[in-house]
Amino acid sequence: MSINRVSILTLLLGSLLMVNSCKNDLEINAPYDAKPIVYALLNPYDSIQYIKVVKSFLGEENPETYAGIADSSQFNTVEGYVDEYLDGVKINTYPLQATQLNNKKPGIFASPNQTLYTFKTNLVSGTATYLNTNSEFEIRAKLNGTIDINSRTKMIVDAPSFFYQQSVRQQLWKKPGNTKSQGTIKFASSSQMLEGLKLEAELPVNCKMAKMKMIFYYKEILTGPNGCTEELKSIEYDMGTITVTDPNKLNKENFAITSERFFEKISNGMLDAGDVPNFYRRVADRCDFEIIMGDDDFYSYIQVTKPSDDLNQNKPQFSNIENGFGIFGCRIITRLSQQTLRVNYEDLSGLLDSHTQNELITGALGGGTGAKGFCMDPEIAAGSSYGSLKCEQCK
Repeated sequence: MSINRVSILTLLLGSLLMVNSCKNDLEINAPYDAKPIVYALLNPYDSIQYIKVVKSFLGEENPETYAGIADSSQFNTVEGYVDEYLDGVKINTYPLQATQLNNKKPGIFASPNQTLYTFKTNLVSGTATYLNTNSEFEIRAKLNGTIDINSRTKMIVDAPSFFYQQSVRQQLWKKPGNTKSQGTIKFASSSQMLEGLKLEAELPVNCKMAKMKMIFYYKEILTGPNGCTEELKSIEYDMGTITVTDPNKLNKENFAITSERFFEKISNGMLDAGDVPNFYRRVADRCDFEIIMGDDDFYSYIQVTKPSDDLNQNKPQFSNIENGFGIFGCRIITRLSQQTLRVNYEDLSGLLDSHTQNELITGALGGGTGAKGFCMDPEIAAGSSYGSLKCEQCK
């Protein structure tokens, strides 16, 4: 899980504003109570859950100065637990373990070392997840031996089945009996551009917002004195962000990418073959799909912490942490490749069909990619009418 440094700073600054004033005669460093700030988004696809626990701080200098000093924002002691409830009955308790990370990139807060609190779980039997999405989870902690905080959240229900649902599976997964040349992703036929890819998907219960993207992978092969080198590269496509009115029920929504945009981004996003030193070939790999889903609390948190263009707007503060600030919620991030891998479909799902690859190579239908130096995987070309477009072995 990535920690949203900007959002945490927003909360820290908000805490400062509650103890500061615009009056010149205010004693800025008067005694004050440190306020706990928690940032935790449970993801059932992670075997390790990460929780950020910091405190507000006060001083005469710029807040960002103190944010860069670890002692300014950390509690001396954090004794915490996450309890799991199923049908109202507590079934598990996970102690939070202080974990030192040393790979934090430079930014607002102290780096490269930082302290996070973690708990680890095993795969839930019969699923691809590490947390039961039918359970509720409660965090409770005592900070510095005197400050008690807690919060409770529901999970996004049955989200692990997202890429298994029939409407998605029919378009993205390999169909029984299909060869590689038939692929699963189609943006062109032999004679014309197709409309594009449109996925009608059912968003699960407790999902308030969802964002999908497609990742197109390709191999770039260069020649060199010691033979050829191959690098896997990618281009990402936004397929839309959805906000639902009623997250307490299943919601059918559409995510889409047009054929025009698919080819246009490749045409504009990479150099022509003739402009790449030591260029040999590019070969289309597979397309992967990622869905990010957030619950109602996460949606509310995003809305009140994102920057506003209106300087006069007094935005409300959101927190679901009792006796503190921040968020304890659910955000699910999963990919097609994660789910198909578990049922041995990963090797064929998400491949471009041979007609789409023909257009990628030739640009004959107006895709604008004819100068990018693509060729066709020999195994795909062998099962199609485009055998002459196959890649020759680089020597």
